[in-house]
Amino acid sequence: MEKTMKPTLCRFSLAPMSDSFIEIILGAIAKVDTSRVSAVTDEFSTTYRGGRRQVLDALKACFAYSYREGVHMALNAVLEAGCPCRAEEDARVCPAASADETLVNEAGTASLHFKTAVKFSLYSMGDEDYLDRIAPVIAIVKDAGLFVRSDPGATVMQGDVGDIFNCLEAVAAHCEANLKHYVIQLTLAVNLPEEA
Repeated sequence: MEKTMKPTLCRFSLAPMSDSFIEIILGAIAKVDTSRVSAVTDEFSTTYRGGRRQVLDALKACFAYSYREGVHMALNAVLEAGCPCRAEEDARVCPAASADETLVNEAGTASLHFKTAVKFSLYSMGDEDYLDRIAPVIAIVKDAGLFVRSDPGATVMQGDVGDIFNCLEAVAAHCEANLKHYVIQLTLAVNLPEEA
């Protein structure tokens, strides 16, 4: 299979359980440096498009900037790359590739640390042997020391937000290199009720 960089799309919604949800959501979205991604926010969600690393850098920033101590919050997202029906649109919308791969939000998020739980499902589109495609991804999570359990159709991991996003980057990099078209459905949650 040809190993080419695929534009990555991430559509996500934040759901903080707080009376200040407007400030939390809009404040986080406004704080993210989106100079390296295409960013569109509508009444339902925000969508980032661009290179894999830049999209995950922006997603991590939005999630980290929305964190409030003691406030339960979830981020529901779909991360995907390689959709053949969107190739022309991706080429038109995504920022031009740059030799400079600087993660523009990293300086602002590197010092932010909090416990994060994640549940995600990987869909390898068009592959009959999709179970064989999922096994290496679970191995990546286990090797990172973040694995909690496998649920029916999903993998659960938990750890520091920085380690979680490093693992998601490794998973997405593996998928980009080995799958024609993949979709990852994920939920990130903080300040879970059972931890209160």
